[in-house]
Amino acid sequence: MALGGVGLRVYGVSLIYGITVCTEAEELKRLLKQIKENLDDPDKIIVQVDSSNTNQEVSKVVKRFKKELSSSQFYVVEKSLDGDFGKFKNNVLSVARKKGGDFVFLLDADEYLSSALMMNLKWYLSINSDVECMLLARANYYVDLDYYPEFKKENEGGLDDMGRFLYMDQKLRIVNLKNSRIKYKGKIHEEIEGCTEKKLLPVAKGNCWEIIHIKTPKKQMEQNELYKELMK
Repeated sequence: MALGGVGLRVYGVSLIYGITVCTEAEELKRLLKQIKENLDDPDKIIVQVDSSNTNQEVSKVVKRFKKELSSSQFYVVEKSLDGDFGKFKNNVLSVARKKGGDFVFLLDADEYLSSALMMNLKWYLSINSDVECMLLARANYYVDLDYYPEFKKENEGGLDDMGRFLYMDQKLRIVNLKNSRIKYKGKIHEEIEGCTEKKLLPVAKGNCWEIIHIKTPKKQMEQNELYKELMK
C-alpha cells in the first residue's frame, strides 16, 4: 500500500469506494487492484453486484479480493438492477452510510483512476472536508474504433487531439456522507440531487486528476440499445 496504515493519521478523512458491477470482470479486477494498492486502514470498498445478471468471472474476481482484504475493509452486496440505475446506485449510498466513513467515491467497474488522482485524492478531501459533493473530470477513450468506421465517423466530432471523447465529461462522484439528503434520481442517465455545494477537482493538462473510462464501440452500441428498451 502506498500510504497504508497512515491515512487517518495524516489526512484525517476516511473514504469508501462504492463500485457497481454487472459483467465487467477484467475491468473490476483492474480497478480493485489499483484501489487495494492505495488503500489506507480506515478506508473501505463496497462492491455491489447485479444479482439479475450473474457472471462467474465476476464472482471469481470478488472471491479473490475477499480473501486478500480484511472483512472490515471489503464488502460485497448483491442487488438486482431491475432496469433502474438510480435505485441501484442509491443502494450503494445506503450501504456506505451504514458502514460509516467521511466520503464515498462512486465508481463503475469499467473505470479507474489516473495516477495523479489516486495519489492526491485523500489529501484533497482532507482540505475540503466540508464540501458536500465533488465533480471529477472523466476521460472517455474508445478502443477498436477502426473496426467500426460508421461509429467513428458519427462520433469523430466529439474526439479531441488526445483521443478523449466529450472531454471534459464532468461527473459528480464523491459524496460527503454527512448529508443524508443526497441521492440519485432517474432510471437511466441518473443524476445526483440534494447537493447544494459542489467542487470540481483540479484539472491540469498532462497531469489530470480524472476518472479514466475505456470503452469499445460495440459496448457503447449495446448500452444505447439497453437505454432505448428501458425508456419504452
